[in-house]
Amino acid sequence: MDDTALQDAAAVRVAVRVRPLITRELLQGSKTCVSTDGPCITIGRDRRFTFDHAFGPSTAQEHVYHELVSPLVESCFEGFNVTVLAYGQTGSGKTFTMGTGEWGGDEDQMGLAPRVIRHVFEGVEARKHLASFHVRAQFLEIYNEDVKDLLVQPTEQAIKWASREQTPGPQASSGGSGGGSGITLRDAGDGNILVVGAVEESAQCADDLMELLERGMALRATSSTCANEQSSRSHAILTIIIEQHIYSNSSRQQRNNSNRCSNSTLGRSPECSAGGAASHDTMSHDGHCAGGSGGGAVAVEIR
Repeated sequence: MDDTALQDAAAVRVAVRVRPLITRELLQGSKTCVSTDGPCITIGRDRRFTFDHAFGPSTAQEHVYHELVSPLVESCFEGFNVTVLAYGQTGSGKTFTMGTGEWGGDEDQMGLAPRVIRHVFEGVEARKHLASFHVRAQFLEIYNEDVKDLLVQPTEQAIKWASREQTPGPQASSGGSGGGSGITLRDAGDGNILVVGAVEESAQCADDLMELLERGMALRATSSTCANEQSSRSHAILTIIIEQHIYSNSSRQQRNNSNRCSNSTLGRSPECSAGGAASHDTMSHDGHCAGGSGGGAVAVEIR
């Protein structure tokens, strides 16, 4: 990578996506008050804000992925850790954008997370003559400051929690823990955060990761709200670890890279007020669970 590419890969970019009015809002006679113009949005008549990207209600999922996330996945193969965050109030369209809900197999409706999964294995296939790969994933949920492993079935989770509680261990140096989950967060000392105790499952193909995503989403803490009957009030973090064993041209020796692509949907816990301390603490947990690493990041704010 040249210097410009390195700077771009390390930057945090913020995009805003404006969703269309839903049926309930149309029946109530609501009107759209947000418009987009290039990277700018205008609220009402004169409140104008500029971001790195602004997507209007008619923007296709594929376009959002191409503009925001596709370059990050490519950066991951180049040795960067990357993160995609979706943040917004309940009912703003985070689950739709990230693709962590049911989308019925419709290509046009496919969200960012499934597209990342497909992109990762397309990248592996395109580079298999340059390196051998081991792809694995972890899927965590943060709900009311408790970290839950979405790859562990409830009965297994209860046994795991009980065994952890009976075995004293060192506290996470980062100050965070998974409550009764047995998951702790530890500072690796190199700018990264280790998530200790979380299950990592290997994947041989995109279908393996899609099954993992669907299985984990079924275990999320979901409760009905006035804004969205299927709204999840938890924070979900899907992390895909791409381990590369890069072949050397001059010898049989290999150079190893292990990089992470994290996808996080930040919902609001019921106790969290907008901008409140509890919300700040939970988002701090999200940053730690996503690896706390340097590299590119995109924050997609949904309005």
